[in-house]
Amino acid sequence: MKNPSFYFVYEMDENNRLKHVFWADGISRKNYCLFGDAFSFDTTYGTNKYFMIFALFMGINHHRQSITFAAGCLADKKVDSFVWLFGKFLEAMGRQNPTYIVTYQDPAMKIYIRRVYTISIHRFLYLAYYE
Repeated sequence: MKNPSFYFVYEMDENNRLKHVFWADGISRKNYCLFGDAFSFDTTYGTNKYFMIFALFMGINHHRQSITFAAGCLADKKVDSFVWLFGKFLEAMGRQNPTYIVTYQDPAMKIYIRRVYTISIHRFLYLAYYE
């Protein structure tokens, strides 16, 4: 209530436990308006003490510095959960579609990104591991 530009939304499951949460502060939302033509999306799976998926929406500003557009947590890796998260991101950012989305190679991402960002170009970042 003190900061009307702060956007957050959450959803509870049938047992009244946190299922999804998404947030973006005013500076992050303004940065997306300025630099949101492309973003990268990355997740960490079950590495926190609540075993929730932590997701970051990141971009680059005009100084080539990494900036955070938004973040969220999900209770599972189901397609519907990611569709919810990407939908809330789009809602928080005034329905402004990015031109490009860069993600790590995950076959399921292609499904849920296509459901939400119908006009954006999605590219996988291929990682090579060397021994």
